[in-house]
Amino acid sequence: MTCSHSAASRVGIAVRSAVGIATSRPSDLKSADWRPWHARSRRRRLLVQPIAALRDDFVGIAPHFCLASACVYLNYLTQGLLPWSSPLPPQALDRALENLREARNRQPEDADREEIRREALLAVQDWTQRR
Repeated sequence: MTCSHSAASRVGIAVRSAVGIATSRPSDLKSADWRPWHARSRRRRLLVQPIAALRDDFVGIAPHFCLASACVYLNYLTQGLLPWSSPLPPQALDRALENLREARNRQPEDADREEIRREALLAVQDWTQRR
């Protein structure tokens, strides 16, 4: 029973944390710097925080905002980035994102290397056939 309670507790903490990240609060939005040229560095944005906590006991959730937020998060994550620049992520997450960026950067390099190898092989074969 302790294991399942502990697992449920961890899931509950993860869910509360995720909802907290996705929630916009009026006080946070009022105190935020709204310079449009600092869009990525802004910590408070409705695009990445689509749950609007209008009061402590009332939230507004727009499904299309949630879908747009999920798309924004997915686009950033597939690039190995987070949709905010501060606070810095935990080291393990930062390392995982760095590994993802390195793998994405290696893909075109590997494809180019394979294409050059294939073309060089064809050139050598063509040259030997002409002799």
